Amino acid sequence: RRHTRCALVTGVQTCALPICFPVTINGHVADTNGNPMIYASVLIKGTTIGTITDVDGNYSIKVPENKSTLIFIQPSYERKEVTVEEMRKIDIQLKPMQKIEKE
Repeated sequence: RRHTRCALVTGVQTCALPICFPVTINGHVADTNGNPMIYASVLIKGTTIGTITDVDGNYSIKVPENKSTLIFIQPSYERKEVTVEEMRKIDIQLKPMQKIEKE
């Protein structure tokens, strides 16, 4: 039997909409040299739900379904999107944004 944890979003108490988060994703975010990305944002695409990495670059986030897409963001680095599918551990390396040289 599968257990799910649910958050309850309500506008009016009589009109409650359950949003279930049956899948927990864990992982690590680093730069291309393997250094942990501290306080990088990890968001569920299309929602306002997210978390940040800890001082070691680790994160944990609950997603509603396997089709969810995670967005990884850190200032001055390229944004990355990954669809969860069957993965439960997603480690990411973010590349620095390319500098535009002035002529």
